[in-house]
Amino acid sequence: MCLVRDRRRFDFQDFDEQFLSKVEIMEADLSKASTLEKLPEDIDAAYYLVHSMTSSSTNFEQLEHTTAKNFAAYVSKTKARQIVY
Repeated sequence: MCLVRDRRRFDFQDFDEQFLSKVEIMEADLSKASTLEKLPEDIDAAYYLVHSMTSSSTNFEQLEHTTAKNFAAYVSKTKARQIVY
């Protein structure tokens, strides 16, 4: 699974068809915990490659804290035994 906030902004052209056939692209927004409810719990590992670099928010630290907290809460409900930050 590859989690993206906006599928329309994900550049599929960088990946070949064989790779994409093995990866499920899912949408959710780590700044909104409710969007994580439908994500699978049967995952082995999670990579946190998220940073809230946006000009639409003036409270960068709070947004970073929220996304990290929501990510941790989600992963704690899964079978993942490894987190890469």
